Amino acid sequence: MDYIPVEIVALTDAPDQSKAFVLVLEEVGGFRRLPIKLGHAEAQAIALAVQSRELLRPATHDLFAGVLQSAGLRLREAKINRMEGEAFCALLTFRKPDGNTFEQDARPSDAIALALRLSCPVKVAGNIMDDHGMLSNRLTPNTAWIKGKLEDYTLPELEALLQQAVEREDYQSASRIRDAITRLSNS
Repeated sequence: MDYIPVEIVALTDAPDQSKAFVLVLEEVGGFRRLPIKLGHAEAQAIALAVQSRELLRPATHDLFAGVLQSAGLRLREAKINRMEGEAFCALLTFRKPDGNTFEQDARPSDAIALALRLSCPVKVAGNIMDDHGMLSNRLTPNTAWIKGKLEDYTLPELEALLQQAVEREDYQSASRIRDAITRLSNS
């Protein structure tokens, strides 16, 4: 399975629900974003790490990060690897002091909160980004989101997106956009 490195570009209130938040991950060097809904506690754990804020007493993720470091375990990467129903799932990859690795299932919010504290990469499975990612247009300053899936675009819009992807040398996205153009042209 191919994984795409991502970074956090936003953590904001969910527009359709009170007491819910949306974490937005964007592929590094690309223009697809993955929104993930979170509860208040999960959003707070990530926000504390993003802001590098330290509390008087360690929060749960800080405590766990400290235990891992004390035990000689190193977090190698956090991956959003699958869907179960409508929920994203994650996998943490650890390296033991003897060099062997093991993986642990986790909630994406916990995986990301821990990855931020331990400075390790966060990645998203390519099929998850393909199926649930949204295209962003960073060339239009007032528009963060255009449309969701490639199938939602018109032929001229897809051609413009293809040109942007090629200019950014994002050939993986360009290939997907080209395939969407072909499907639209054949229908």
